[in-house]
Amino acid sequence: MDLSLGAVVARGHLDRDGYRALVNRCRTCDVVGGCEIWLAGVAEAGEASPQGCLVAPELVRLKRMMEDKGAS
Repeated sequence: MDLSLGAVVARGHLDRDGYRALVNRCRTCDVVGGCEIWLAGVAEAGEASPQGCLVAPELVRLKRMMEDKGAS
């Protein structure tokens, strides 16, 4: 997916409470095991999040925001 949540927070597109909510929602997902593998390496390759990911829509939205601002 090529998205740095640290950069998203630093640029003001996501505050600390939003980041915390995103992580907490992720922890409750049924596909968290697949996401751990994805986050360990595949995510950097630009692949989409695993099917069924609870936070995928938010990640896509944040990525678009970063791209629109010219900073990914």
